[in-house]
Amino acid sequence: MAEATGISTHVRKILKQDLGFRKKCSKFIPRDLTEIQKWTRMTVCDDNIKLLCDQPDPEKFVQSIITGDETWVSTYEPDSKQQSQTWLGKGQRLKKACSASVKKTMMTAFFDCKGIIMIEFLVPGDTVKSETYIKTLANLKECIRKKHPELWSGRQFLIHHDNASPHTSGDTLAKLKDWNIQTLDHPPYSPDLAPCDFALFPRLKSQIRGKYFQTLDQLKTVSRKCLMALPPSFFADALHDMVYHWQKCSHVNGDFFEGDHVVVEHCSQKARKQTQTMPQKALQKRTNKWPLSSTACSCMTTLTMFFEAFVGILQC
Repeated sequence: MAEATGISTHVRKILKQDLGFRKKCSKFIPRDLTEIQKWTRMTVCDDNIKLLCDQPDPEKFVQSIITGDETWVSTYEPDSKQQSQTWLGKGQRLKKACSASVKKTMMTAFFDCKGIIMIEFLVPGDTVKSETYIKTLANLKECIRKKHPELWSGRQFLIHHDNASPHTSGDTLAKLKDWNIQTLDHPPYSPDLAPCDFALFPRLKSQIRGKYFQTLDQLKTVSRKCLMALPPSFFADALHDMVYHWQKCSHVNGDFFEGDHVVVEHCSQKARKQTQTMPQKALQKRTNKWPLSSTACSCMTTLTMFFEAFVGILQC
């Protein structure tokens, strides 16, 4: 740019100081969302926000949410680029890093505002399917009954998980209905709205990254200790941040918001008192844009895709 304009080294000064430009790297997103997917994300977030606003005690509602998900953990995870930075003296060589280990196991974790409720590891050679996930939910049910009998007695809790096939299969939904357990809706392609994905698992992997584990049993023990050692405030913040992420997602019309400067009035756990001052009118106005339930959203999505295909055939 300096060569093209012929103003030498003043280009950087003009860009940074006069124009206020900043040079930043692109943010990774899970996928490039279509308009229908953005609309679905926004609609589900609006429905959840409205559900929260309709509660007589929003704070108690957040405390009743039990969220969980699965993730792979390996016997060796290399340090991230930032973690691997080190000061080197003259003549010192840079440390080399190995790739991730192929020995890994699938971990499932559930937590609420007070802490971890259940941690489970998949049997080697098995895969997460409806049958195994129903067994996981049965174990979770027993853990809730033992750790939170006040919630279990009146089924005063909501299960939150993503929309992976084992979580939303007919067998799983039928079993949850038999147990009289309600779930909280979660839109597709939305790890930024799942507390396990944006808070719990990154914290775990930052603590075990760069460490070698001789066996899977050793990895399981350390992983369990790392999660159990987290303070209750961490879990409360994660669930309140999920509410804040709903609002940010709705504010940007369902698009991914990571890396964007999105400021909304929220009720996150950053300040507990804000939960009692939820901006009811602002949120109600936003939810009125799409007053459909998540079931209606799925039907509308299918109809829209069918209509687009029909129009394409006519154009041909």
